[in-house]
Amino acid sequence: MELDIKLTDQGLRVKASMQPEQAKKMLDELAKCANGTCSCKSVDYEKLDSMQVSQTDVGWTLDLTAKSGQDLNPSLVAECLNHTSAQMEK
Repeated sequence: MELDIKLTDQGLRVKASMQPEQAKKMLDELAKCANGTCSCKSVDYEKLDSMQVSQTDVGWTLDLTAKSGQDLNPSLVAECLNHTSAQMEK
């Protein structure tokens, strides 16, 4: 999985490139993140106001909107996504 994480005015935009079957599994796992039930060690999800995921031809795009006054840490988000990806491969 290749990640491209950029800061936006509202939070972060994450673009991930991966095989279509991996993208489907990852999208299912991201639903757990949105509910705060994922296996990541970070609590950055508590800073989220919303997350929007859309599938693309080469993976997916994730728009993370932070709560007012909160900042999302790109490196923690990358760490969580890489952790989730590794968990899917077990």
